Amino acid sequence: MIFIFCIGCMCCTNSYPKISDISLSNEEERGIEEQQDSLNYIWNQITDSMVVLGKHFFYDNKSCQRLIEDGGKLNKDKKVYELILPSLSTHNTLYFINWFSTETSRYTFSYWKKTDKNNIRSSDIYTYTNYRYKKNQSLFKDEYGDSVKVYHTNELNIYSEEFLSSCNKWDTTVLKTRKELLNPMRENEHILAFRVIIKNNMYTIQCVPVVRNILLGNKIGSPTYEIISEK
Repeated sequence: MIFIFCIGCMCCTNSYPKISDISLSNEEERGIEEQQDSLNYIWNQITDSMVVLGKHFFYDNKSCQRLIEDGGKLNKDKKVYELILPSLSTHNTLYFINWFSTETSRYTFSYWKKTDKNNIRSSDIYTYTNYRYKKNQSLFKDEYGDSVKVYHTNELNIYSEEFLSSCNKWDTTVLKTRKELLNPMRENEHILAFRVIIKNNMYTIQCVPVVRNILLGNKIGSPTYEIISEK
């Protein structure tokens, strides 16, 4: 009897799944999918709102409107969405800075989540843009591919600490008047700042056209894409 009991215990023990083998129930899977769909929907709504608000300030400039629309498509890229996703939760405040140039058709976004730090540095933000990379090293034909590049730390230091800190405090007076906080810019360059507050699966968004530090003199163009050789 003891021998039979032991075998029975062994069979019962082996019948339980290991932790790694336990799968989610249909209800749990459906709940996760619904949450992911909800966050994706919220982000798409935010990106569309940024486009609408941005175009409002350039209602008579088709070139600016087109670049703002292109920026909206960039924000819906999978790599950008995965970058923003951890911050799409309740009671978070997000900041975005959209720079674009009608001469070169280039545009970038910088992003960070609100912090209590007094000074915001380049290492605290992410900047992302489209870029073109060389796919081969052929002497007869160059082939390029398009992708999205995300910069962090000091790889792309384009904004001063005081400017970023003013954005983090959402000091719109500074953003509209203190042009010395920015690097010199061409006449065809523009900057929009956005603040997005997320609360209970809803959001509020504000947009400010940032004052420009216009550089007078030569206008030196730059390529539409950043060209990086694939390693």
